Amino acid sequence: MPQKNLGSWNGLLGAYIHVGRLADTCKLFEEMEERDVITWNMILGAYVERDMAKEAVRLFRRMIAEGTEPNSITWTTMLGACAGEASLAEGRRVHELIAERGADSELFVGNALVDMFGKCASLGGARQAFERIRGKDASSWNVLVAALAQNGDAEEALKQFLRMQQEGIKPTDVTFTVVFWACSHAGRLEQAKTISSLRHDYGIAPLPSH
Repeated sequence: MPQKNLGSWNGLLGAYIHVGRLADTCKLFEEMEERDVITWNMILGAYVERDMAKEAVRLFRRMIAEGTEPNSITWTTMLGACAGEASLAEGRRVHELIAERGADSELFVGNALVDMFGKCASLGGARQAFERIRGKDASSWNVLVAALAQNGDAEEALKQFLRMQQEGIKPTDVTFTVVFWACSHAGRLEQAKTISSLRHDYGIAPLPSH
């Protein structure tokens, strides 16, 4: 292998990924004598972006076995893979590793955990992950409300929507869209109309479908 530093190899790896040359990406990855967390994150992301979650999980396990410590990008990438596959068992394994490192309270990782549990239909897991997040923002509330709505719990989605406002977090267009959808699909048409009218109070234009 020509003498290049790790940054150069990572740059070449990123270039292959950018142009969609996955076979060349994998070949180069295997040829690399040294890899860091950036290397692993790039190859994991390449698989996840192509909906190849099983391959990403396999590589993630190898990453851990070879002693590379994941970072927040690794965690969110792998949680996205588990969410895409609706693989609760694998998601819980990733969650355990995250919790061992105390990273489950980080904003972006915590949001990804809530999203993963929601897409895997584990509302208990989603709620617990949500409560662990430090410095929750509107995105945190949105993923929780979306998890509840997607799993048919319109009543709890409404409760969390109200709690969000009580805690001083301004709802976004995404929040209103999700809550409106939850009410509509649960047959709560009057509540859906009320939610729709509240958009104006927050300076958010109504959707054409409203």
